[in-house]
Amino acid sequence: MFFAVQASAQTTRISGKIYDTQTNEPMPFVNIILVGTKVGGISDVDGNYTIVTEVRADSIKAMYIGYQPTTLK
Repeated sequence: MFFAVQASAQTTRISGKIYDTQTNEPMPFVNIILVGTKVGGISDVDGNYTIVTEVRADSIKAMYIGYQPTTLK
């Protein structure tokens, strides 16, 4: 007898655009991490990022050399 069990975790997709608030220019290659986890990503050349994960977190943190790290809920 064979039983197939399918488990499905909830997947979360987080996306956005990183830009300099003073110049309004997109910021490429910014490190983005879910606070309290090891899950993250890097923005592309146009400042866009997407993180797809099953890990739960309530905040993201953006870090870039020469800028103060920024955390958003």
